[in-house]
Amino acid sequence: MLSLKNLFQAIFGASVVPQEEKVPVPQVEVLPATPPVTYVPQVNSKEAISTYAIGEDFCPSYRYAMDLGGQLYIWDCGFYRPINERAMGKLVTEYLEGRGQGPLWSSHGVREVMKYIQTSARLLWEIPPLDEVLLENGILNLRTKTFGPWSPDWLSPIKIPVSYNPDATCPEIDKFIASIFPKDAIDLAYELAADLLTPDRSIQKAILLYGTGGNGKSTFLCLLSRFIGSCNISNYTLHNWSQMNLLPQDCVENLPIFVQISPPRA
Repeated sequence: MLSLKNLFQAIFGASVVPQEEKVPVPQVEVLPATPPVTYVPQVNSKEAISTYAIGEDFCPSYRYAMDLGGQLYIWDCGFYRPINERAMGKLVTEYLEGRGQGPLWSSHGVREVMKYIQTSARLLWEIPPLDEVLLENGILNLRTKTFGPWSPDWLSPIKIPVSYNPDATCPEIDKFIASIFPKDAIDLAYELAADLLTPDRSIQKAILLYGTGGNGKSTFLCLLSRFIGSCNISNYTLHNWSQMNLLPQDCVENLPIFVQISPPRA
């Protein structure tokens, strides 16, 4: 029997030889190694914002402090004032809207930002300096009579709402004091106002204003309140005072404590 090869040679001649079918060899292209892919969140993605990112931007932009009870304070107009969740939410909203990320706002995120800031916030002084006073236009040293600018290093939430002017006069107040205080006690009226500027209670004294109605006691107390600042004063009736257990920070955060004593009813 002729083989397939011999059969081809017999028909077409020896010059024609069938070629064996070659199976193509696949070509393998060796690609260069690619670097690892770094994930970059999209601007409109919720992954693009984080508590850390906001906190890191807020910390240099604002000055914060915290009291022993965990209340957060922000330095504003020369002193540290309390800041609540609503006020912080407004700051976070402004931050996000300025970056086109307003829809990412959430109350949970605001609370997380506050917690993050608390981890690095400085502690407020338990007792402010006894020889310096923070005023509307700077810091006055009561011993040296030197006057300096505001500083975020003044870690106290107390600011006296008056401006320092060594040349200022007030004839109307002088006239009022002279009309209600005896001549030998006029200086005492001004000394009382000066003593209430600081939390120094080393003299261990309480002041009692005594007299019949309409003799200027309430007006003088109102004058002291305006001078010291109503936010720096606590007012109690004698009954409420006897029922309260004041904590040390209650006395530090408020300079004077006014107790109203009403005459017994007949």
